[in-house]
Amino acid sequence: MIAQGSPTTMGPSYRFAGWAAVASGVVGIVAFGFLIAALAGRISGGNERAWEHLIRTHDVAVILQSIFMVPVVLALYDLGRQHSRKVGRATAVLGIVALLFVALFLLLTVAKIIWDVLYMIPQGLLGFWLIAVNRSMSSFLPRSLTRLGTIAGVGIVIVASFPIGYGILVDPIGFHGSVPFDYVPPQATTANAIVHIVLLIGTFMGVAPYPVWASLLGGRLLRKS
Repeated sequence: MIAQGSPTTMGPSYRFAGWAAVASGVVGIVAFGFLIAALAGRISGGNERAWEHLIRTHDVAVILQSIFMVPVVLALYDLGRQHSRKVGRATAVLGIVALLFVALFLLLTVAKIIWDVLYMIPQGLLGFWLIAVNRSMSSFLPRSLTRLGTIAGVGIVIVASFPIGYGILVDPIGFHGSVPFDYVPPQATTANAIVHIVLLIGTFMGVAPYPVWASLLGGRLLRKS
């Protein structure tokens, strides 16, 4: 259990978490930029090695984004205990486990051990944490910030359905390990189109605003310190 701490120790703790949240947000925005650049290169038929490097850079950036968010989860747990009894240890555990598994899955992806979208599944747990913590902290955080965080959480949960839907409805190849670089996706099908549309909606609804929420939250924590 995390102690509430004295006023002399709370300031530095929230200040550190605030800067970590800002760093997570900035890195997350950069990661999203690399993701969009990679997708644009792939759609335009550009050099495959080029957009592959962009995707891997995105993966490394998301690893850093996730690590930076760990102290933020702990700070919100501490604040939640002071302002609302709805924020429990289980919520904090969910957030930390989700972040660590996102980082782990992406490390395995960079090492070409697992399918490069499987990290979206633990990312879905992060989405549930975002929903839970923003609903619980609505009495402390600005309503605009909690709404943004909740929307981002829902979008990230939607993103998490992509690897599951693709593996079940389109091609289960990704469930058997890393997908070969020269893998040719199945011909266009209705199911394939639907899961990709869902992924696109979730990406812009959740992945894009998530780092913005983190940056704004960081500013709030810095003021709290």
